[in-house]
Order: sequence, then structure tokens, then C-alpha cells
Amino acid sequence: MIDRTNFLLVPLVLFGLASCGRDPEEGAIASDWDGTGVGWTTDLISRIPEVSREAQLIGLAPIQEVRTGVDDGFDRMVIEIEGRGMPNYEVEYAAEPLQYCETGEPVQLEGTATLHVRLEPAKARNEQGRVLFSNSGGRTGLPVLVEQQLVCDRDGSVEWAVGVASPNAYRVLQLTEMNRIVLDIRHEG
Repeated sequence: MIDRTNFLLVPLVLFGLASCGRDPEEGAIASDWDGTGVGWTTDLISRIPEVSREAQLIGLAPIQEVRTGVDDGFDRMVIEIEGRGMPNYEVEYAAEPLQYCETGEPVQLEGTATLHVRLEPAKARNEQGRVLFSNSGGRTGLPVLVEQQLVCDRDGSVEWAVGVASPNAYRVLQLTEMNRIVLDIRHEG
């Protein structure tokens, strides 16, 4: 027979332990972090889950806002998604120079390395071709994330090139309550 006290106590203890480690970095703005993400790495980070029926009905996830900032020990880029659908994403250091998908011209950014950020299904422009958010690129004035540029919005794929001062470790957090994808890049290695 199961002791009801222990049966109820175990989930409470586990919840308490999980809550202590919920925010992966002191000072990180991750109050609604759902635990989806990978620790610090310089390798590919990818989220490609099974596409649910709900996600298929939602369609392309419109990018609502992009902002950058500095925190204690890392620079941050936040991509806020409008609505309920969370797009898939891939983030990795580009092995070769990136190109603007519309023109084929090479992307030239400040920095010694480039992070390639891809979201899909997503869109960055409205039906008239105007970007949906104000910060589609430029120099940031941050220590490591020195420049970011929207480089592609085509066929349901939205891509950024992120110029970094050095190819430091990074992580990606998925904040589901606010529907955000967060890219953090460490200040040192």
C-alpha cells in the first residue's frame, strides 16, 4: 500500500528542487523559461519538434520584436514571436560567409565570427513587404554581440546574421509564456 504522505511529499520536494535551478544564469531574464534549451556551447543548437496540428493551423509565426542588451557575463538577443505558435530554430556559427537570400550579396558584419540564426515557420515582413519590427539590424554597441542583421525572409524561413567579437560559447532559451527565443553569448570563451 502507498503511503499518501510520501506520495504527496515527493512531488513537492522535486518541484522545490527544480525551482531552485530554473534560471540557468543569475540575472537572466528567464522567469517563464520552460527548461527548453541547451547549456553553453559553440555547436549547433536546434529545436525541430514534431509539428502539431495546432502549429499547422497557426501558420507562419510573425516576428513581433527583436532587441539586444547586455547582462552580467553575456550579451543577449531576444526574438519575440506574436501569437501562440513557437517556430523551430537553429543557431550555429557559420562555417562560410552568409548571403542575403533576396540578392545573393554577401553579408558583411563587424566581428570575427558570425552566428547564423534561422526560424521556421516564421515571417518578418507583412504582405506589403515591410518589416514587422523596428530593429531589423545594425551595430549594437555591446561587448560581444557587435552587430545583427536580418538577412532572409523567404518561403517561411527567417534568418539573422549575428556578428560577434569572438566565437564564444552561446545558449538558446525558449520562453514560452512570453513567446520568446533568447540567444545569450558569453563575454569570455
